[in-house]
Amino acid sequence: MRGNEFDGGRERSLEPAVGTRRDHGAHERSALVERDGPLERLEAGLAAARRERGMLLSVEGEAGVGKTAVVQALIDRNAGRARVHRGACEHFTSPETLGALRDIARESGGRFTLRNSGAYENFESLLHLLSHGAGPAILVIEDIHWADEGTLDLLRFLARRIQNRPILIIVTVRSDEEDSRGRVARFWSTIPRDAYDRIFLQPLSLQGVERLLQTPDAARVHALTGGNPFFLTEYVAGGGGGVPRAVQDATLARLVGLEPEARNALVCASVFPGQIHEQILRELTSDPSQSAVESCLRSGMLQETRGGLRFRHELARLAIEQSIAPLRRRELHERILARLKNQASPRAAELLHHAEGARSAIDITRFAQDAADEARRLGAHREAAAYLSKALDAGGELTDPQRAGMLEAQAEAAEAGGEFATALAAADAAVALRRKLAAAAPLGNALRIAAKANWQVAAVDRADACAHEALDLLQTQPDTWEYASALTVRCLLDMVAGRERQAIEHGQQAMRIAARLGRFDIYAYALVHSGVATCCIDLDTGLRQLRDGVEEARRVGAHNELADLHAALIYVLAHQRAFEELDRFLAPGIEACRARDRWAQEVFILGGWALSLCDRGRYSEAIEAVAPTMSGRAVGIMAIPAMLASARAGLRSGGPFEELLTTVRAALPDRPDLLRLVPLAILDVEGSWLNDDNADAAERLSWAVEKVMEAWGESWALGDALFWLKVAGRPYVTSAAQLATLADHHRLFLEDRWRESAEAWERLGCPYEQAVALSHGDEPARRAALAIFDELGAAPAARKLRRDLRADGVRAVPAGPSKARRAHPAGLSYRQAQVLERMAEGLTNPEIAERMGLSAKTVEHHVSAVLAALEATNRMHAVNIARERGLLPS
Repeated sequence: MRGNEFDGGRERSLEPAVGTRRDHGAHERSALVERDGPLERLEAGLAAARRERGMLLSVEGEAGVGKTAVVQALIDRNAGRARVHRGACEHFTSPETLGALRDIARESGGRFTLRNSGAYENFESLLHLLSHGAGPAILVIEDIHWADEGTLDLLRFLARRIQNRPILIIVTVRSDEEDSRGRVARFWSTIPRDAYDRIFLQPLSLQGVERLLQTPDAARVHALTGGNPFFLTEYVAGGGGGVPRAVQDATLARLVGLEPEARNALVCASVFPGQIHEQILRELTSDPSQSAVESCLRSGMLQETRGGLRFRHELARLAIEQSIAPLRRRELHERILARLKNQASPRAAELLHHAEGARSAIDITRFAQDAADEARRLGAHREAAAYLSKALDAGGELTDPQRAGMLEAQAEAAEAGGEFATALAAADAAVALRRKLAAAAPLGNALRIAAKANWQVAAVDRADACAHEALDLLQTQPDTWEYASALTVRCLLDMVAGRERQAIEHGQQAMRIAARLGRFDIYAYALVHSGVATCCIDLDTGLRQLRDGVEEARRVGAHNELADLHAALIYVLAHQRAFEELDRFLAPGIEACRARDRWAQEVFILGGWALSLCDRGRYSEAIEAVAPTMSGRAVGIMAIPAMLASARAGLRSGGPFEELLTTVRAALPDRPDLLRLVPLAILDVEGSWLNDDNADAAERLSWAVEKVMEAWGESWALGDALFWLKVAGRPYVTSAAQLATLADHHRLFLEDRWRESAEAWERLGCPYEQAVALSHGDEPARRAALAIFDELGAAPAARKLRRDLRADGVRAVPAGPSKARRAHPAGLSYRQAQVLERMAEGLTNPEIAERMGLSAKTVEHHVSAVLAALEATNRMHAVNIARERGLLPS
């Protein structure tokens, strides 16, 4: 039988085939002893999926602990009652791009096809496959510790969309894989906490080993094996004649009992890191009758799957492979590589793996390039850059123009994937080679790439120099894509430097050329930066341009450009405090980034969103929003909004601030642009104001305001700067004409109309600034401001206002929140603790919103924060945890 038939033959489960030729009893018995608890949790997850409450479950543990066996037991128990799709991440020398997805495509009978149009379309297609069919779907992805970033993005995508679908996703993870432990931890930090649960498998206890072996020496076996089911399997398979002391000892001892032909077959098979090509294996072993392979199957070392043969356990494969003499191993890789080259549709990552095993520099370079091209088509930019690095390092025969072109491709892939240090190194090397070759147009294009790479790492002067030289070299070919691309980089650098009109001019010139050439990618990139520049001069026109750009990119399916356009639009909306529109664009923007592996743009978007959360007084949510970006890989200058948001949230809530501010300063360009310099100076002033020490910071902000006046004359940043200078007692002299350009909430405050300013801030939804404006009013207004600060958990501002009130002789100044509430044992804010109490009463979100006078959206955010703080999977779980820990009133 080759798998369970289901749904009229339209769906096949993908579990390994079961046959009668071999006995797996020992393996199954050891792997499932003491596994009732994990199996019950998996069954509960499947039962929830049947009720269209999908979730992601991980089965984790050390190698050999029985992760696959537990998952297989769930599948076997539900044979015919669930649709099963299965993929695995192979242990290649370089992770295969979307390797698990390829497995699913191969076994789907044509119902799912991996397309080169980008990751997002493939993710949507898989979600459609899983969502439609009789009964729930189980998606199993094994060994995600070996996954490429694209596969992890797939899991992020699905985890956010399966809560109301009949889908159970199960992943297996090796907890003892040191190289990937940090990456897996970062992966979990990016998944909503109520969307997943983790099941940790432990080695068998002494009682479990006694139950399995039923022999007097169970204690000795347990002590030597640590209760690892794999070792125990080897002990039972060896007839109990000896206790294995290591994986290799255990595996090689099994080989001794096999006939020489079978031993040779296993040695040859071990060089395949995942699926074994049966025909190639027969050629390697000179075994046309397959008798040796049959012996391996009977022994249980190999197993049949619908895709071919595999080792039953990766530990066994590695042990055998590592025992092969180096020259013999190399020869096997050479023979496999020669055979794979002649296949109709070879896998580039598999060819590369064997090329590296064969130490063939020419083949490594060739197949690494093929793998990079494949990754780039799928939107996996980081994988593409890594493959190109491998191709360049291999020492294969490349001409200087070929090497320069490969370096340029690596720089652009790394930049698109947020690997800016790699991008800069590759771009610099490409420029050096192009200078040596002395061809003007190719050098100009390399300099264009280098200009952008330098800007991403905050080397603005170097970026400017490269951009100027690129335009000089390319202007003799004004109707080329290279010249248009160079103009877009010039547009970017002009925009961030405050040269808006020049930015718009360069951007429009690039857009005209790109339109003639049909290059929407160049057109959109120019639109991003000229649109932001236009917003500085004419906000409505600039926003309209960016919105239209988003719609056009969506219409033509330009996902790379869609990510850039969303990032620019959300950045502007955040600074304009257009919260409702920002929230509408947030999820599509993040999806666009993840569809094409645009990590830097995602960080930029999350930074803009977090700034808006700060403006709305939701400090813990702001910190939570950017937490993955602060602990993940560096993204250079694109991370500054996230850093600013984290610092502002820390400043206002009384958390860490100075250290974060130092980090922001260190990330600023060598010649800071005003778009970033002004917000940093404002933070400086606010921090000094809270400590009644305004002079130095106000001086720095005054200087920044002067620069804003020189550069723009009017700007969104100007209003905030003037507002905080007046708050700090250092008002900047402005003309009536300049005041007239400001928004009401700024202008009214500068005109000493504090009450109307506070009302304008309230209409915007900015309670902190509303309270700041009220704190400049009469005593009732100041008391109202104090209540707002307390409600927000803005302890530093509340302390300052209490000091000021007492210094002014105000009596009966209200005390702050009690110490017990300030130091909530679960780290909840005052408002979050209230929401938890309402949850314990069984109220729904709308009922809580009505009871507490909040919006439903605000309550939703508070509930999410409570679940995260308590590490709960759902509301009931959170309430139970809170009761167990004594966090609720008795």
